[in-house]
Amino acid sequence: MLPSAPTKVIALENTLRGVILPQDNVIAISEFAHSRGIKMHLDGARLWHVAAETGTPLNVLCEPFDSISLCFSKCLGNVIPKHSESLLSHNPQVPRSGLVLSARRILLLKHVGSGNNSEGA
Repeated sequence: MLPSAPTKVIALENTLRGVILPQDNVIAISEFAHSRGIKMHLDGARLWHVAAETGTPLNVLCEPFDSISLCFSKCLGNVIPKHSESLLSHNPQVPRSGLVLSARRILLLKHVGSGNNSEGA
């Protein structure tokens, strides 16, 4: 008897080498997967780029997926240089996580909006 490893999750990226995966293809893959009890995951590292380029709202881009991962440094330009990380981690006066999260919140509000739509503030 051969061992089997049934597919439980299909993971997609919404871009590949700068080419955007058409949303119609994403929906077709998702419908196929869900009809067979397979979960869908989005590696949304460049999700905001796709929304900006296509004009598609974030909720529409995310709808076919059961889980989504996001990357703030690729999507919103929230790169924290290594020397800043070092300063933040060694300074007990600065709550590191709060500072980083606050910066990301500002970027989200500026580039994406308040959550009522996909437009920037």
